[in-house]
Amino acid sequence: MGSDIGFEYMNEDSINHSLKCSICNQPFVHPVSTNCKKKHKFCRHCIEQWLKHNSSCPTCRRNLNSEDLISITEDIVVDVLNELRVKCIRCGKTDLERGDFNNHLKNSCLSAIVSCPAQDIKCLWTGHPNQLSSHLKHCTYQSLRPLIVSLFNENHQLKQHVTQLTSHIKEYQDDMKQLKEQLNQQATKIEGQSNEIIQLKNLWKQNGNQAVSVRNALMRGSQVATVVSQSQLANNYLPAV
Repeated sequence: MGSDIGFEYMNEDSINHSLKCSICNQPFVHPVSTNCKKKHKFCRHCIEQWLKHNSSCPTCRRNLNSEDLISITEDIVVDVLNELRVKCIRCGKTDLERGDFNNHLKNSCLSAIVSCPAQDIKCLWTGHPNQLSSHLKHCTYQSLRPLIVSLFNENHQLKQHVTQLTSHIKEYQDDMKQLKEQLNQQATKIEGQSNEIIQLKNLWKQNGNQAVSVRNALMRGSQVATVVSQSQLANNYLPAV
C-alpha cells in the first residue's frame, strides 16, 4: 500500500516476510490479525476490501467477516514498521522513517500540496508547505476567522431556529386539522339533532291534529247524546194518544 500513500520502500526485498501483507505483498499498514487458528495478519484496508467480495480468510479459507479483525497494537511490531526506511515519491527525498512520513508531507516536502488552515471557512488556497507561512500573512479568511466563525455560528443558530419554527408550524397545522375534524363531527351531530327535532315537531303536529279530531268527535258525540236525552225527556212528558 506504500505507493498509494505517497512513498515507496527502500531495500524492500530485505524486509522480513513476516512484516508483509499477503494480499498487497508490502509491509503492513494499520495491521490487523484474524481469529483464525494461526492468526493471519493483513493490512486493514487490504483485508476489508477482500471481505467486501469474499467471506473467508484469503490464507486458510476459514469463514471470516470484518467483526473478526483485531488491530495489532504491540509496540514491538508498530515500532519496527514505523522505522522502515522509505522514499517520498513526490519530492524524491530518501531515508525517511515511515512513521514520520506524514510530518514530512506536512512540513518539508517541496512537492506536497497543502491547504490553508482556513479551508474550513472557505479559503481555497493550496500550495507547497514552504509557501504556507507567506500565504497566512495575507490570508483574508485567516485574519477574519473570528468574525467569519461568529457569522457561521449565527447562521447555524438561525437555521436551527427556522427548523424549530417549522416544526412548531407543523404542530399548529396538525392541531388545526384535528380541530377542523372535530368541528365537522359536531356540525354533523348538530345536523342530525336538528333533523330529529323537525321529526318530533312533525310528530307533535300530527298528534295535535289527531287530538283536535278526537275532541271534535267527542263534542259531536256529546251534542248527539244531549239531543237524544232531550228527546227522551220530551217523549216522557207527551200525553199518550
